[in-house]
Amino acid sequence: MYAEFTVKNKSLDPDKLKSRLIKKFGADDRTALQKSALFATPEWKDKILYASEKPSYLLFAAWVQEDEHQITIEPVKGNLADTCQSVWQSIRKALKRRRPKLTLLTLVDIKSGAIMKAKACKFGSELGRSENISPVVVGVVAAIYGLIGWYTFASKDRGEFIAGAVTGVAAALVALCLAFAARMKGKLSWEVISLL
Repeated sequence: MYAEFTVKNKSLDPDKLKSRLIKKFGADDRTALQKSALFATPEWKDKILYASEKPSYLLFAAWVQEDEHQITIEPVKGNLADTCQSVWQSIRKALKRRRPKLTLLTLVDIKSGAIMKAKACKFGSELGRSENISPVVVGVVAAIYGLIGWYTFASKDRGEFIAGAVTGVAAALVALCLAFAARMKGKLSWEVISLL
């Protein structure tokens, strides 16, 4: 099994991409190619721009064009999905000024093909998740109900009435903050393509 990232960014030549990966992941280690299940054959030697071996994974980068490159992760040990999250956050930091965007991330079983895909969370999609949208809806309803009550039936006991609505509004704000934080961190959202 391995993971394959396709990343788009502002134009970047191969040498600059390689130097940014070296700063983030360490020196280019061509011996990692010999340990790879995918890239050990000689034809890959010139196609792989950067290679690195870490305790839990092998990382390979190929330059596709000035605004797109491909990263392949082969796990050595540990959870591949967690490794992908860590690598994606590192790539985002390494290419920060180039505004990297994850266009495709798939987990691939060598025998059966792609089994899962992931995308970087966006604010709208993260907010749309049931655990986030429910508190927002409750908060909006509580705020509307609070405003109606403030000016009509609860005009004599406004303080006590509004105190009840504050909880719903606070929950909505927390949900909004969590959705925003997930988007800013580059959290990955996984989806099963097929079962083995």
